[in-house]
Amino acid sequence: MVAFRSSGTTRAPRRSFRELFIAGSRADGRWVTVPDGLDPRARPHPLASFVQSVRLRDDSGHTPPARTFISGGVWPDSPFLTLAERLRNDSAWRVHELPVGHNIARRDPHGLAAVLRTLPPAGGRP
Repeated sequence: MVAFRSSGTTRAPRRSFRELFIAGSRADGRWVTVPDGLDPRARPHPLASFVQSVRLRDDSGHTPPARTFISGGVWPDSPFLTLAERLRNDSAWRVHELPVGHNIARRDPHGLAAVLRTLPPAGGRP
């Protein structure tokens, strides 16, 4: 990491979420440790869940139902900002905003339930 000067002081540049996840997996290379100060119930996550893309496709030839992304809103350096913007401009996706941060289920369970009730059941049948 290269330090830079701003207003006469030297400080390290802010690290990307990807860099933080990789650094958090240094103990064994597989699991990202929980940062200090988070909910004590939080548990390590697999590194791959942070750095590998998910590809959604329907190989059956059928038109897939609309996809849904539930955004927790934007916070400083959110890795989801560009994703939410891209999906808002994609007609195959519906984007719902619940501006409570990453842990939507804990911070707004009623809002999440309301969004989930609007979704079609599995298989796309009403």
